[in-house]
Amino acid sequence: MLTRLSTKDILRILYFIVGIWIVFDIRNCRSYFKHSCDMTVMYRMPQLRTVHEDNETNYLMYIYGEGQYFRKVADTNKFEGIPVIYVPGNRAPADMARSIGSILQNKTEMRNVPYHFNVFAAHLNEEPSTFDVKTLKKHASYLIRGLKHIDKLYSKRSHKFVIIGHSISGIAIKIALSQSKWLRDNTAFVMTLGTAFKEHQFKITGDFIDLWREMHTMVEVPIISFHGGLMDENAEESFTGNEGGYSYSSQGIDRVWTMSDHNCLVWCNQLQRSISRLLFEYAEDKLDKFSRRNIDKVLDKIFNSTTFTYPVIEMNFINDRLVKIDMKETSNGLLLYVIRKSNKEIAPLYETHYSSQLIPKKDLFYDYDMRYTYSLEYISSQSQYYIDKEASLSIVPENEISILESSVVTKTVKFPEKDNIKVYTIPFLSPNIVYRVMIKNKQSSPPKMYFKSNLNEAFSQNGILIFNYFNEEDNEDGKLFIMPQPGVFKDNKMIEVNINVEIGLTVIRVIKLNITNVPFILSFISLLFSFKSSDLGKFLAFNFVIFYIT
Repeated sequence: MLTRLSTKDILRILYFIVGIWIVFDIRNCRSYFKHSCDMTVMYRMPQLRTVHEDNETNYLMYIYGEGQYFRKVADTNKFEGIPVIYVPGNRAPADMARSIGSILQNKTEMRNVPYHFNVFAAHLNEEPSTFDVKTLKKHASYLIRGLKHIDKLYSKRSHKFVIIGHSISGIAIKIALSQSKWLRDNTAFVMTLGTAFKEHQFKITGDFIDLWREMHTMVEVPIISFHGGLMDENAEESFTGNEGGYSYSSQGIDRVWTMSDHNCLVWCNQLQRSISRLLFEYAEDKLDKFSRRNIDKVLDKIFNSTTFTYPVIEMNFINDRLVKIDMKETSNGLLLYVIRKSNKEIAPLYETHYSSQLIPKKDLFYDYDMRYTYSLEYISSQSQYYIDKEASLSIVPENEISILESSVVTKTVKFPEKDNIKVYTIPFLSPNIVYRVMIKNKQSSPPKMYFKSNLNEAFSQNGILIFNYFNEEDNEDGKLFIMPQPGVFKDNKMIEVNINVEIGLTVIRVIKLNITNVPFILSFISLLFSFKSSDLGKFLAFNFVIFYIT
C-alpha cells in the first residue's frame, strides 16, 4: 500500500530531479564548451638569464630570448630594445613569458624592422598570492625595485615600460603603480590577463576589500584587461572590468574569436598575436597615440578591426570605384552590412556628414582566412554613404529585426541562406543567464555569428555561440547577427537557428558570481530539508553577521 508523500518528501524528490538535470546538462555541454586556441610554439630553445637578484626576497628578474639574439645579450649585456615586463600569476613560473617573447622576437626578425623588444620576466618564487595581501604587497614592492634596476641597464631607453601581468599579478602591478610615482611616469600602459580588478571573488577579510578600494585611485596609467569569458574558471569576467581602464573579451577580439580558460590566456596564440600587434603599434608610434586621451582609438583599431589603414578621400576626387548609396534606400533602414574581398587600398564603406571628405568606416575580417572583410554600421539619417562597387550591400530595416525569445526549451527559427545577414533582438533577462545558439545548415562552413550588447560581445566561427550579458549595468537588449558565408547563397537552402538557455553553464556562472555565499546557500538548503524553524532562524542570523563583517 502506497503511503502518502509529505511536503518534505516531495521537496527532496524535486531537489534530486533538479540536481540530476543540472549535472547531466553540465556533462552534456562539455562536448561544445571548449576553446579553439592554438598553442604558441617555440621553434628555438627558449632561454632565461638573470639580470637582477633581490637578496632579501630571492626574487629575480630574467631576460628572455632565443637563438642569436639571446647569445648577443648574454655576451654584451647591452640592452637597446623596447622593455616589456611579464609578471606571472599565482604560483606560476617566470618562463611563461616565452609565448609573447617568442612571438615578438620572431616577428621583428622576419619583418626586419629597425627595432626589437627586450622581454623581461619576474621570478617570484612561484609563491601563492591569491589569498595573501602581504605577499601581493611584497611582490609589488619588488616590481618597483626590479624595474628601477632594469632601467639602469639601458644607456638610453627609447620607450617606456610595458607591463603584462597574468591573473593575480595584475593586482600586484596596480599596487606597485599606486605606490610609485616613478613607475607611473615610466610605464606606457599595462596589459592584464584574467585579473579580477573589480573585487576579489573570495571576500575573506577586510584587508582584501580595502586593498581593492585603494587600487581604484590609480588611473594615470592605462590598464588593458583581457578575460576569457565564461570559460575562465578563476576570474569571473564581470570582475575584470577596471575603473578608468579598458576591458576586452577574447571571444570578441578580431581574429581571436574564442573563449579561453585561465591558464590558456597566457599561451593562446590568437590572443598573444593580437597583443603583439598592439606592441608593434606602440614601437612605431610617433604621434603620442598611446597617451591617456588617445589610446582608446588605437585599442579599437587593434582589437576591433582588421587594422588596415584606409585613405580619407576628398569629395572632389571620388573615383569610379565608389558607389553612392541612395538615401531613399537608407531612410527606412537601421543597419548597413557591407562585405567584400579583402583590399587594403580602399575601405568597403565610407561616410560623409556635411563634409568635403569621405571617412572610412571600420571593417572586420569575416574568418581566419582573412579573404573577406565586412562593415556593420548603424545608419545615421544625417549621413551619406558610399561603398566599394565590388562589395555586397544589405540594408536591414528595423521592422525586419525580430525578437528571439529564449528559455530552457530550445526555440528554432529558419531563414533562407541567400540572405546576406539576419538580425535578432535578444531580450535582457539577467546577467546570470548563459545562452547557447546553434546553427544547422548543409554548408561545410557555418555562418559567422556575432552577439553585441552594451558591454559585451562574442563571435563564433564554428556554428555554436555561447554568450551572456556582462553584468547588472549591461541591462539593455542585445543583438544577434548571423552572417552567412559570402558567395555561397542558395535560394533553396535554409539556415536553422536553435537558441536556448544553457542551464548547466548558468548554474556555473551563478556560483562564480556568488562563490563566497555558496557554503551558506548549501547550509540553507540542508536546513530546509529539516524544517526546524529554530535552526533556520539561527542560521539566518549567523549569515547576516558574516555578511555584515565581510
